[in-house]
Amino acid sequence: PRQGSIEDDKPPVAALKRVLIVEDNLINHKMLDQMLKGNFRTASAYTGKQAVEIACREKFDAILMDVQMPVCSYSKFSHVR
Repeated sequence: PRQGSIEDDKPPVAALKRVLIVEDNLINHKMLDQMLKGNFRTASAYTGKQAVEIACREKFDAILMDVQMPVCSYSKFSHVR
């Protein structure tokens, strides 16, 4: 990148905040991933059950979750912090 470009202002990938995207609709999932790309490191889950398993294994700064998920709903996921 050229000096003084927007890319110069971006932090290194390791310094980016981590976000878990939990969405069963593939179009919505891809849209969120594209919106966050470059500013956050993202991980993906497509069911509530997957989300719980991933969130218990890894640390995230934020979790973006569809509230009407198959397998495991938001109310069952709310205990993960």
